[in-house]
Amino acid sequence: MPDGDTQQGDATPPPPADQQIKNEISTGRVLEWLGGLFGSDWQAAAGGGGTGGQFMFASLADLDAVIAQWKDQRQAIHEDGTKIRSTAALVKPPAGDDPSQGMVNSTVASLEALRQHNQAMYEYADGYIRKLEASRASMANTDQSGKSNMDNVY
Repeated sequence: MPDGDTQQGDATPPPPADQQIKNEISTGRVLEWLGGLFGSDWQAAAGGGGTGGQFMFASLADLDAVIAQWKDQRQAIHEDGTKIRSTAALVKPPAGDDPSQGMVNSTVASLEALRQHNQAMYEYADGYIRKLEASRASMANTDQSGKSNMDNVY
């Protein structure tokens, strides 16, 4: 649910984060299909993580679950990177001729490009986790401030 879509005093919580993400993906696919149908390039703005954000979380538990998923993904990316680096170190030419060495050089260059892509993915996931954690801290602070204000009412 984009920021600002709820009315002041609206007690309806936003849908779970995974449903919001699925809705965004579906909207993007529909706009892509419409663009193909009418011969134009219709694109949906991606949400979550940009300035202003796009996703709302109903609770800290929902946000914690999303953060945990991203941390799992970041760990998987890291493990893939380790495999890529170790694979590149194992590449050896099958023979001592120039074509064999050329194939090794090409393979190592390809693995290096894969490693760089893996590193970029890791950095993206890491940065996104930092944004989610900052959002969580802000949300927790807001919740605590609201609780303190309510405690002072009584």
